[in-house]
Amino acid sequence: MNAAHASGPASPNSDISGGILAGGLGLRMGGVDKGWVLHDGRPLIQWVLQALRPQVAEVWISANRNLDRYARLDAEVVVDDGAAPGQGPFVGMVRLLESARRPWLLCVPCDTPTLPTDLAAQMRACVQRDAADIAVLADAHGLHPTFCLIRTALAADARAAFDAGERAPRRWFAGHRLARLCGAAPVNLNAPAGAVD
Repeated sequence: MNAAHASGPASPNSDISGGILAGGLGLRMGGVDKGWVLHDGRPLIQWVLQALRPQVAEVWISANRNLDRYARLDAEVVVDDGAAPGQGPFVGMVRLLESARRPWLLCVPCDTPTLPTDLAAQMRACVQRDAADIAVLADAHGLHPTFCLIRTALAADARAAFDAGERAPRRWFAGHRLARLCGAAPVNLNAPAGAVD
């Protein structure tokens, strides 16, 4: 897809790419593609896109099924290539880091219909405050690694870690300058509150 299409209107965060993690198996929802589960009459992926697009310069979706359908959402789509199903979100992060064309990547999951509309600004403030390479959402329960801002210069390092067997984003994060954005995590819909379109 043409990059101009995926970029949308001008964003104040012209150095941030947006990445949506939509490659999960959806086991807690019966194996469905969570991005297409309906919430208040609309697929979850559309809620996430609505909140994310104004915050970033371009949008990428990491997926491993319904690729044509995701591409019709006016976003770039990357596949978790070469990885067996069920490898977790780190493989999607690696592919998004390798594909993003901006210095930073804001990663979010596809099943969060209440994504904060200022998440990119909050994450940016964290990395600037702590001179960090990664910012991640954290609360009293610990890190929420699928909500993160990562310097894309770390793409090769992330790929090397994945190829060496790493599957946990939080362990990879620990090897880099890390900032924590403290606050309640947005609700992830891991139970089918609506029908699958």
